Amino acid sequence: MNRLRPSLGSKPSTPPDPREEATHSRHLAKYIFARQYGLPNAFTFEVTKWELSYIPDFANRDLEIQRLGSCKTPKRLKEVLPILEKLLWRHGKCKFRLLRNFACPSKVSPELGKSFSTYLTVSRLNFARK
Repeated sequence: MNRLRPSLGSKPSTPPDPREEATHSRHLAKYIFARQYGLPNAFTFEVTKWELSYIPDFANRDLEIQRLGSCKTPKRLKEVLPILEKLLWRHGKCKFRLLRNFACPSKVSPELGKSFSTYLTVSRLNFARK
């Protein structure tokens, strides 16, 4: 989803272009519902005993989707596309860095700097005191 709508950018929230959002939601649907579009997936993947045990990476399907080209969205998935659009829009609006800092605050104070060696020094001092 970060390839379609990056969430860590500092861009202001602008109203989405409806055509672009529809394109992105259809692209995401091809990832989620790969079998409906005729793409190989983990559930129908077959390996014969004569082939090497090569298991494809289903995390990045961009080449497969590009080879498939433009195709008609199945009727049963047309109702899902608005939900996927909302999912992408909310993913782009979410402030993940703020959520991370709230849920997992850093032990290093901002005035000490952000270098890894400083963090190690502080953690070693805290460990030695215990």
